Amino acid sequence: MRIAARPGWAGIRAVHTGRVAVLDDRLIIRPGPRVVEARVSPVLHGLSGGIGMDGRTNRGGRTRELTRLALLIALSAVGAFIKIPGPTGTTALDALPGYLAAFLFSPGAGALVAALGHLASAATAGFPLTVPIHVVIALEMAGCAALAGVTARRFGKVAGVVVAVICNGVVAPGILTFVPSPVTEGLFMALLAPLLIAATLNAVGGAVVAAALRRRLPT
Repeated sequence: MRIAARPGWAGIRAVHTGRVAVLDDRLIIRPGPRVVEARVSPVLHGLSGGIGMDGRTNRGGRTRELTRLALLIALSAVGAFIKIPGPTGTTALDALPGYLAAFLFSPGAGALVAALGHLASAATAGFPLTVPIHVVIALEMAGCAALAGVTARRFGKVAGVVVAVICNGVVAPGILTFVPSPVTEGLFMALLAPLLIAATLNAVGGAVVAAALRRRLPT
């Protein structure tokens, strides 16, 4: 690396660990709209590094990992406001960033983002099923995202998407029928259609974005 060959630069930690993003100087020497591209490129570069599909750290460190997770959690909060019509008002696109994290980074990252995404979606509707029930659903979402990520690693993203849809759209609401609470009575049939639609949109969307990022960005 030519940067490391500069006098005194080799001792800089970022240079020593390879955490340097090289930009096209044509994007920044001329004022104009392309300056935005120069600013966004390092962010996307950082998003693609770190935890891979095998859950190992490729490069970077704890800060980069936390930055990725914070970004995806923020996106899941945004998705919580994009609702799929349903009886509870909590069915939304909040899980898409979770599945994206599970497919692109690691099952554990996907589990965390998906769980917090559901809590965000439930909060926008005032926790209609009560907070304890929504905590259970958040744990279900974490399990679905992690299982989808593990399946994608072993059998491919299509299999991961299928597992995500079945888990999120059928298994998760089915488990709620065994929770002794008045709010869960008749919930399975009421939620089945909207959850299947939302689960499909979230899982397919996560897989598509993950594939696009993996092709475009360095790993």
